[in-house]
Parts: sequence; structure tokens; C-alpha cells
Amino acid sequence: MNEDLLKFVLPELLVAHFDLAANTTKDKILHLYFEEKIDIPEELKTKNSSCFD
Repeated sequence: MNEDLLKFVLPELLVAHFDLAANTTKDKILHLYFEEKIDIPEELKTKNSSCFD
């Protein structure tokens, strides 16, 4: 499946935070399976970061 084409069809949030892991077609229905990307936000990458600052 062409992942570039899916970027035009799927919501930007889904494309930004998930990778397409697999896809199947059964009875003319397309099933997409996603894996969450391991993406730590910049503000949480520092060791001294605290949500109480």
C-alpha cells in the first residue's frame, strides 16, 4: 500500500503519531493496523522537567 497516498486520506494527527504496521483487504473492506510512534515531546526530554514548575 502506498503510504504517501494515505497521508492525503487520513487525519494529520494519525499520520504524525502512528506508523502503518499492516493492511489487509477482506470482502472489499480495507483494514489498516497502526503502531504508535515512540515520540517524546521536547518539553519532557530534559531530566529536570517537572509538571509542577
